[in-house]
Amino acid sequence: MIWAVIAVLVIYNVVGNLWLPGWAYVPVNLAVTASIYGLGLLGGATHRTIGFSRSSVPRGLLWGTTIMVTIGAVIALGVLIPFTRSFFEDDRAAVSLWGMLYNALIRVPFGTVALEEISFRGVLLALLFQRTGYDRAGRWKAALWSSVLFGLWHIIPGWEALGSNAAVGAVADTLWEEIAAVGGAVVSTFIAGMVFCWLRLRPDSLIPPIMTHVATNSLSYVGAWVVLTLVS
Repeated sequence: MIWAVIAVLVIYNVVGNLWLPGWAYVPVNLAVTASIYGLGLLGGATHRTIGFSRSSVPRGLLWGTTIMVTIGAVIALGVLIPFTRSFFEDDRAAVSLWGMLYNALIRVPFGTVALEEISFRGVLLALLFQRTGYDRAGRWKAALWSSVLFGLWHIIPGWEALGSNAAVGAVADTLWEEIAAVGGAVVSTFIAGMVFCWLRLRPDSLIPPIMTHVATNSLSYVGAWVVLTLVS
C-alpha cells in the first residue's frame, strides 16, 4: 500500500502544480487527502498510528500552540527588521485583504497542510513503521524516507517559486543557478520534513506538525502581504 500512496502523490504532484485551476485547489486537495487516508487504513494503519489518538490531543495542542506563538514572533521580527524584510517580498502575496485571509486561513491549512501532513507525517509514516518497526531506529528510518519524499515533492513548487520571490530569483540567473536553487529548496524541505517528523513522534501526535506547518506557511504569507501592501 505504500507504493499506492506514493503513486497517488506523484501523479497529483504533477497535476496539482501544473494543471489544477486555483479555485479547485482546496476541494481537490481535501479529496486527495481523504483518499490517501483511506489507503492508509486499508494498508493496516490506524487512527492512532497515523497520529490522531484521543489521548495525545492535549499534549499535541500544548506543543503546537507553543511553537505557533514562537514562529509568529520570529516572523514579526523578520518583517520589522529591514535586513530580513526582503525575504518576504513574494509576488504571490500581492493580493487583496480578502485574498490574503483566504490564503492564510483556508488555502494553506485545508489545502496545503492537510494534504502534506496527513500524507507524509501521518499515513506514510504509519505504513513505513510496519516495515521498519516502531523502535527508535525504525522510527527514524521511516522519518528519513518520509522526509526524502517530502523534499522531492517540492521540486515543481521550488521551480515555480524562482519567478515570484525576489530574494530567491536574484541569485538564480542561469539554468545551473536555478537548478542549484531548486536543489536547495529540496534539501531545506527535507530538513523541514525531519523536523516535522520529530514533532510528530516526540508527543506521539500529528497535531504539532500540523500547527507548526500552518504557522510557518500562513504567517509567512501574512508577513509577505504586510511587506508588499503596508511597508513597501
